[in-house]
Amino acid sequence: MPKLPTLILALLILHVVLGALCLAAGRGENRMVSVRYWGWGLVIYAAGLLITILSPILTRPAAAALGNIIIAYAPIPFIQGVLSNTRHRLDRRWVGAAFGATVLAILFNNSIGPQLRVINLVAPSPIAIGLFLYGGIVLWRSPVKAADSASRLLASVLLACTVLWSLRIAMLLGVSSTDPADPERTQFVIDLFAIAQILTSVIGMLCLFWIEVLKMEETLKSMAYGDSLTGLPNRRATMMRFEEMASAARRGDKPFALMLFDIDFFKRVNDTYGHQAGDEVLRHVASVLTAAKRQEDLLGRVGGEEFVLLLADTGMEGAQAIAERMRELVANAFLQHDGKRIAITISGGLAQFIEDGDSWDRMFNAADQRLYHAKAEGRNRIAVAN
Repeated sequence: MPKLPTLILALLILHVVLGALCLAAGRGENRMVSVRYWGWGLVIYAAGLLITILSPILTRPAAAALGNIIIAYAPIPFIQGVLSNTRHRLDRRWVGAAFGATVLAILFNNSIGPQLRVINLVAPSPIAIGLFLYGGIVLWRSPVKAADSASRLLASVLLACTVLWSLRIAMLLGVSSTDPADPERTQFVIDLFAIAQILTSVIGMLCLFWIEVLKMEETLKSMAYGDSLTGLPNRRATMMRFEEMASAARRGDKPFALMLFDIDFFKRVNDTYGHQAGDEVLRHVASVLTAAKRQEDLLGRVGGEEFVLLLADTGMEGAQAIAERMRELVANAFLQHDGKRIAITISGGLAQFIEDGDSWDRMFNAADQRLYHAKAEGRNRIAVAN
């Protein structure tokens, strides 16, 4: 029985343990998908490595061929996991063609003529280099939202792997070209890159866990501070932004205004067209106003059909002009629902910091009174003063 190198044994055990950990952490529907794919890649690689280790014991070329084919397949779930965090996906045609060519090369080496160990060692690498290069470039150019640093680190690991595997191919081919071939130097190259592979597997897995944790934090933050129907900031987030703007106004004497508005005859929409139409109206108004607002302003949904627009660095005259423009945009943007055209208008009230109050409650109440006045005057209008 041939002596099993300690580093190869360590590589095998590490991939089994890390793979099991990733699969356990990523179990369940849509839970840590990237980690689950990474775990399958680790387990598949470990299975192929085990078969190649046992192939001299089995004394059958078929075992070496099977093991290396499995190893060649392992990078596919690795990169599927990486890309699951982006809008990109692997092209099955190109991946299938590359994997098929790799399988043919391995089968040819192990079935026709004398088996060349160096071919078995390097044949699985080109497909891995291509996949990791693609995944690294995609992740570097399109990092995961809310996980930029972790994405860039993982992209760097993937790109470093392509360099390492390219060097491994060159060194193995260089060693095998000597006459006679030096088995000790070959084993040294294998051990050297086994260490590198251990490091990259661990760092890659940790990066994916980091990305998934940051995504979960972003989701929890969105649930706590976002409105699930419209995607706008909710009342809590709007009030927090108000406090920030109020503090800046006190320090630098920067004016800002608060516009409170709601959708006219919203109950009638629900009663006539149904609550699904009412939800579409809310999303429609949110979309129209979000596209029209300035970047420095904040639009939030604070109640059923109530919205607040915080206008930064804006006096009452400027706020009134913006509010009228917003009102006209909504009035001119009809909504199509089930083949029916729904006309939508809004009414609003404006309040100015500090003239109408220096706190959320006071400004909100002032704007609310003016909103009530606008509705009493016939709706589809903005009230500045009672």
